[in-house]
Amino acid sequence: MELLGQIYSGFMVLAGCFGFVPMILAVAALIDSVRVGAGWYWCLIILAFPMIGPIAYFIVVRSPMLGARNAALMSPGVARRLQARKRLKALQVQLVNWRGPGILAEAGEELLVLGKHREAEKHFREALENGAAVEDVNYGLAQALQMQGRFADSVPLLQKLCEIEPDSHLGEGPLALARALDESRQRDEAEPVLRRVLERRSKIEAQVRLARILLHKGEKEEARQLLTEIKTESAVLPRYLKRRYGKWIRAARGMRSGTSGVPKPQVDGAFPAGDRLRLGLAAAAALVLLLFGGGYAVSRLGSAPRAAAQAAEESHALRARFDQLDQSHRWTLGDDLAKVDLTAADLDRYLRVRRGIEPGLRELVRQRQRMQSEFRSAGTGGIFNPYPATSTWMTAEAAFLRTLVEELEREKMGPHELDNLIAMVEWRFLRRPEALVFGLPDYDRPDWVLTRRLLDEPAAADLDPEYAKWLSRSRAKVASLEQRAAAAVDLSETTRSLLESRRADLESIDSGVLPHLAMVYDPNLVMEEVEY
Repeated sequence: MELLGQIYSGFMVLAGCFGFVPMILAVAALIDSVRVGAGWYWCLIILAFPMIGPIAYFIVVRSPMLGARNAALMSPGVARRLQARKRLKALQVQLVNWRGPGILAEAGEELLVLGKHREAEKHFREALENGAAVEDVNYGLAQALQMQGRFADSVPLLQKLCEIEPDSHLGEGPLALARALDESRQRDEAEPVLRRVLERRSKIEAQVRLARILLHKGEKEEARQLLTEIKTESAVLPRYLKRRYGKWIRAARGMRSGTSGVPKPQVDGAFPAGDRLRLGLAAAAALVLLLFGGGYAVSRLGSAPRAAAQAAEESHALRARFDQLDQSHRWTLGDDLAKVDLTAADLDRYLRVRRGIEPGLRELVRQRQRMQSEFRSAGTGGIFNPYPATSTWMTAEAAFLRTLVEELEREKMGPHELDNLIAMVEWRFLRRPEALVFGLPDYDRPDWVLTRRLLDEPAAADLDPEYAKWLSRSRAKVASLEQRAAAAVDLSETTRSLLESRRADLESIDSGVLPHLAMVYDPNLVMEEVEY
């Protein structure tokens, strides 16, 4: 009976309502629901029913039987984002073989829906370089710039588009031009564009923006008429349109003397501004409650997993500060590294950062090697690995990220600037193979790391024909990426002279830690490394 009792207790720990397995399912479901924007109510369902809720979520929203093929079972935004993820995967396969303008433009549109605005911009610009038509690319590229707050940069793109198609995208093109002019403080130029938009169709955003401009100019009577029109028209709108334009309706109600703010732009199907934060907070609250409910199961697993979980949480919080650093200390020298003129002060800051993080990075490399050695001998791994090396490595990673953030803050440098300096100094100048990953665009790095690692593994003598074809394509892709990186080694004369004068200092920096720095520095590379 005692043995049966122990078996039953173990089963309840692993599979009970507050056990370890339901907690993993719930955490996975919560993270995925936030990632695809499945709606705040799913957080409540997953939390209220720790075993049934996650299963219901994956069946209804993510299963090919229901959610993935029936958009009626989910909100239009969720359906659009899921469609974008699926379509983007297919486009990425095509882009391996041919980077045609049409495919690049479509990939850019899907990336916009997924909120990856910088990647979308790169795809749209490459599409233009490869011969795409203005009417196919300029609107999407302008959206990508506006979502990054670069309204002035989007103005010439939209002006050129509206010259070719005055009513582009059913009036959204001229409206986007007016928005760009308004947000970039070119209100005199924005007013006639807004009036032309309102001549052809009623757009609440155009009415609100025009009213704000008129209030700013002191023309209060016409502004009040516009605001009254918005109030009258919004009262008879269907419920779904009231939800869609709710922010603009509220902005019109609160507008006083031109001081009221206006909502941020958004892409159809993408997360509305602020919703991702609210959904993330709801999921975070649900996770906290769920972790309290599963505390007993976690406590039975010992102190190592708890330390690993704390280290993982700290690492996630530290990586979240990267974007804040990039916003506070922007890279202003341009994206063409071949034309950047570095100063001695820039180089000194870089050397101080690299030397400051080297001790922590060496310790991280040592702990990583120890962990991988245990994995090979034990044949297991993961965040809740019972072997203490996992916890020690994750603690070392958190400590290193802490040091990295502190060094960047001390030198008033953002991660993007450090990224560019590594690419210039250690790849373009010193030509260190360990720095090649920094010579690639950030969206190509995970593919290169994963494919390079798979190609380095010994191949079986009798390969499956399909796998052999994939292997051949992968080799070609890796060769293409490496060739492109090898070609990007130009530096300005000023920068090259400065680096030559400091060659001894630069060569004293440890290059062996660069691959590990890349994996810690870029979460996508970390995920690929851990998963495979």
